[in-house]
Amino acid sequence: MVASPIGNLGDVTVRALHALTVADTVACEDTRHSQAMLRAYGLEKPASAWLAVHEHNEQQAAQEVIVRLASPPCPARAAPRPCSA
Repeated sequence: MVASPIGNLGDVTVRALHALTVADTVACEDTRHSQAMLRAYGLEKPASAWLAVHEHNEQQAAQEVIVRLASPPCPARAAPRPCSA
């Protein structure tokens, strides 16, 4: 689980950036915000790496997370740190 910074991109940790870099899948509530955060650090992920998980698609997205577990997802959450999984 990676906690993304709110309001200040400088609050992201090196460990979080590394996890997001090596993850094959980034599961997040709003892909637009998470993509913008990665771009701010010069990181890009292909469209296939992103998985939107939110209250409106929770059941379907949960199934997709299970399918992708062969390549561990890196959940990103727009929440203050610290965050526990």
